[in-house]
Amino acid sequence: MSAAFIHPDERFFKVSLQERNPIPVNSSLYPSNDGLKDHQTEYPQFVYFVSHHAKEALVIDILIREVICSSIVYVRTNFVADELAAALNRCGITAESIHDKKSRRTRVKSLGNFENNSTRVLVATDSAASTMDATKVSLIINYDLPVSAETYTKRLVQHRGLAGNPTKTLSLCDESETSNLKNINRVLEKEIDVVEHSFR
Repeated sequence: MSAAFIHPDERFFKVSLQERNPIPVNSSLYPSNDGLKDHQTEYPQFVYFVSHHAKEALVIDILIREVICSSIVYVRTNFVADELAAALNRCGITAESIHDKKSRRTRVKSLGNFENNSTRVLVATDSAASTMDATKVSLIINYDLPVSAETYTKRLVQHRGLAGNPTKTLSLCDESETSNLKNINRVLEKEIDVVEHSFR
């Protein structure tokens, strides 16, 4: 990952007007759902069934065990983004949150830290992440499983793997999100592999 970070405003963000009204992602840049079906091996995906209250501990355990250079953790709300980033830092995992309540300057700085490897993990909401360029990461974690399968696949293909390796995607699914997972499996036309674990 290059350490160069010469023009962060131009590299990572649209102009301020576009931030308020994000430009839709150009679908030609990413595989369609049908395209994903033909390239499943390029997107290794796994799911953990876990209770909502155990998600934070599980994510911390994953990030401690996984040999990764950079990871994006997707969450649903700004509050969870801040709380999870703080919890990761308390455990010695360098993390920053990025969401719409953060100033533009703060978000640019966080993305710069992530790009130059000063920050190992970005905890992001979808709306904030939509203003990022396709960033090279080794691991995506869906802390909150999205309702929309389209959102899931967008997260899946937005980031490129490092050194030719595919980006692994891990999803946490609690009791309230099982219907979301069924919808995602239906669109992908496959059952995402389930990982057994001890966090309940």
